[in-house]
Amino acid sequence: MPVPESAQTGWITSALGESPAYVEACKNVLALGDGLDDARLIAEFGSLSGMTSDQLPVEQSAAVEAYADVRPRGKIEIVRVRVQEPTHEHIQSRFAELQGVSVDEIGIEIVALRVRRYRRSDS
Repeated sequence: MPVPESAQTGWITSALGESPAYVEACKNVLALGDGLDDARLIAEFGSLSGMTSDQLPVEQSAAVEAYADVRPRGKIEIVRVRVQEPTHEHIQSRFAELQGVSVDEIGIEIVALRVRRYRRSDS
């Protein structure tokens, strides 16, 4: 099944200024549906990390953070979840923890992935 065009593109944002404090790459992945398995999560986060390092080189970076914009299946409200492990299990458990519900009670949809790269203060 071909991947929709909207799922293939990402975008970069940054803090204002000549030397922004951070750059962030984001990609809408909702259209991938069941195709967003753990291997694809790893690949997508890697791609986003590469986009940020194109804008802010690794040697000028202080830290990199990954996030997933998640919502309960079929709902509209999105919660941003910090991701330490790029797996569905980890993202679902972090979402459940933030929402104060049991993992067994929820089904989630991952709407977007984000990687934020922070500039070293001495750069």
